[in-house]
Amino acid sequence: MPTATPNDPHAFPNCFRHKESGYIQRRRTKLKLPDTNTLPEIGLALSGGGIRSACFSLGVIKSLTRGTAFKHIDFISTAEGGGYTGSIISWYYKQTQSAEEPITEEEPIAEEGPLAEKASAVPNGPAKHIDDWEEKLRCGARSLTPSQSNQNINRFITITKVMASNLLVWGLVASGLLLLLISLPNQPMRLLNGLLFLAILLSGALASYITYYSLANQFKVAGPKHLSRLKAYFRIYSRRAVSLLIFCTSLGTLPYIHQVLFIAPEQFAIAILFVGAYGLANSTLNEQTTAHWKLLCYSTLTLYGLLLSTYSLAHYIYSQVPNISLIIALAFLVTACALAWLCHTRNVSMARHYQDRLMALFTPDLNSSNGKRVSSNRNPPPDRTLLKEFPGLGGPYPLINCNLVLVDSRDKTLHTRGGANFIYSPYACGSSATGWADTDTYMQGSITYASAMATSGGPEDSNAGCANLSTSRSRLISFTLRLLNIRLATWSSNPATPHYQPKLINHYTSSLTKALRLGKGLGKSLEKSIGKGIGIGKGFSEQARIIELTSGGRFSNLAMYELARRKLAVIIICDASPDPTYKFSSFRANCDRIRKDFNYVIHMHSNDQYGPHNYSGFSDLIPRKEPRAVHQHKFAQKGHAFGVINYEPHKPKEKALHGLVIYLKPTLTRELSSDLQHYKDHHPCFPQANPVRRPFNDKQVTAHSALGAEITQLMLNNIAEIKPIIDQYPNMMINERQLNFIFGNDNYSRDNEVA
Repeated sequence: MPTATPNDPHAFPNCFRHKESGYIQRRRTKLKLPDTNTLPEIGLALSGGGIRSACFSLGVIKSLTRGTAFKHIDFISTAEGGGYTGSIISWYYKQTQSAEEPITEEEPIAEEGPLAEKASAVPNGPAKHIDDWEEKLRCGARSLTPSQSNQNINRFITITKVMASNLLVWGLVASGLLLLLISLPNQPMRLLNGLLFLAILLSGALASYITYYSLANQFKVAGPKHLSRLKAYFRIYSRRAVSLLIFCTSLGTLPYIHQVLFIAPEQFAIAILFVGAYGLANSTLNEQTTAHWKLLCYSTLTLYGLLLSTYSLAHYIYSQVPNISLIIALAFLVTACALAWLCHTRNVSMARHYQDRLMALFTPDLNSSNGKRVSSNRNPPPDRTLLKEFPGLGGPYPLINCNLVLVDSRDKTLHTRGGANFIYSPYACGSSATGWADTDTYMQGSITYASAMATSGGPEDSNAGCANLSTSRSRLISFTLRLLNIRLATWSSNPATPHYQPKLINHYTSSLTKALRLGKGLGKSLEKSIGKGIGIGKGFSEQARIIELTSGGRFSNLAMYELARRKLAVIIICDASPDPTYKFSSFRANCDRIRKDFNYVIHMHSNDQYGPHNYSGFSDLIPRKEPRAVHQHKFAQKGHAFGVINYEPHKPKEKALHGLVIYLKPTLTRELSSDLQHYKDHHPCFPQANPVRRPFNDKQVTAHSALGAEITQLMLNNIAEIKPIIDQYPNMMINERQLNFIFGNDNYSRDNEVA
């Protein structure tokens, strides 16, 4: 059953929180660590940012495993690229640890750790160094960002396979309906001409409305209230009017365009469809910034090409066999309905292709000496390993962050954001908008680890982004992406509907109901009788029975949102999100949402009192030109920052409960090794180069991993900087001696634990 706290909808349910605490307690007992009453809980957040974030996060974890810090991490929260490294950690513990077996002292990514020994199992041959687990990420970088010569060929093949099944279903539907229309005597042209006439009327009405508003505003013939009312009405009804105008124009012009292209209308229609569909898929899946007008053109070409090609097919069938055209139309519709019912949309989507690639790269079979995956009852492959079976008792509790699409929500905040943070975890799945459900019962317990990882790590999706800043928030673009299934989102059931938890999502429960938005414009009686009966009529909202989940970075790119929800004593944030100008926009956005949703306030401390006001707490991390420097590079004072999160801002500072925030950022400092500075000489964009725009090569993987390791080590060397911060807050959840114990100070042991 979905659960949420009635008094605070953003609070995590106690029943699931107790399960998490119980796991952490059992894990600490196995590892012979202090219990949670003695040593508070600690979380690590690995941010999004593609393969660059995965490499930087790998370096951070390698540095933490050199001491005793990593074994004290209780939660590991990931999003997008950080999930690649997080999947390595979780998969290692799942394959090597269980509740019945003793836990080893080996860390997964230590210099002599088990994953380092398995680095020789990568497809490209043995690793050069025993501690070189980066080879797996090198292989991942080459696969996820292939060379330009192979990229276009691979993408063409993949997109063609993905679109084939969806075009078959919707092509048969459109052909059947148009063939039925053509087969009716004396009705087709009358109906199509009526649609054209309606389109002309809508165009005239829109033009008149805009002209009247412009003249009234220019000559001040109406009051401000009247003008604001006109503007509000236009904002509400213009989208529906334009959508209806496009629909009527597209259908009404089909016979005329077909007559104009009398030589080869079928070939021309297929060419339009191919150019639009491939251009749209290549633009969105490329993660590059594509002009909005280009995506709109691609979407228009795709949809009109589909209509024109199906109309040409229907016209050809009617001209050849007019007597049995009705039977053929019905056969088309029956076949389309059967295919739509039997087809599992995820298995024929781009998301499945992306999932298979991630699974092969970042979830190796550690029990196989040759690197080939060997299935067994104990260690099945990731696509058959259920999420509820994670984690092994040796590893941190995984929190896999996704974005729940809520562009149709009636809640103003959720509608503006476009979504809410949705988590996959071994004990609970859900969000504050929908409530949480037990992973054992959610989707009948069928959620796999591989699907959760791929959903969280996917690039651009339909309807992803805040407000209307993302091009995929366009209704036309999102409609086309969902119709052809050329997006990396995942359909899932709503945790708020425990009576409706299907294992498989087909076209009837996903693409048809969501893409067409059936039931939304119907009357209340029709919506109650039909819309709610088959789970439609709610659009992309928290009340819908079928929801869409996209990449976790679309809501919380730093993956710190869920850690703050759990009121952890220490939150370590690994921020490798794209930030070439060092504006820390991802961190600010996360802090703002944490403040609005939980009423928790994060404040960062800085030793530099002369930094810009807009960068309070981060002035030490901003690269600056050094005075009288002969080199051209800018250097920051350090790559880490310390701060606090106030869990009780309504109380005085002396009584409020505070947690510690440790922030890590890829930036260049003078204390880094000469190898990294030499790499910077030959790569000026390092460390904020965008791996999306060009292939992420082996040297970049090594450099970003080394940067993460060195920045983390410098933070550990300067851990004493936290002492004056802790002294300022009497009710800090962790004290100095506990920190020394966590980060490897031998002066503090279990014999002198401080509660």
